[in-house]
Amino acid sequence: MADALVKNNSAACVNYWKINSVYKWKGKTVREGEYLLECKCDDAKKTMAFIRKIHPYALPMLYSVSPSSADAKYSKWLKTG
Repeated sequence: MADALVKNNSAACVNYWKINSVYKWKGKTVREGEYLLECKCDDAKKTMAFIRKIHPYALPMLYSVSPSSADAKYSKWLKTG
């Protein structure tokens, strides 16, 4: 998924970690290995739409964090790659 996000220009960079999750799904407790992705992008809506299209889960956890200030050169790189 990380490669697809970068290749599709939906993210300039993706960091990911292997995690263990425990959650409720359809009334059952599920224990599962997952990946936590941090996508660095300038258009969170576009990135989330692409993830929804390719993600195997019916309901992936998606949210965005907007920095209150970001380095201008880094912000430019996000837009241009």
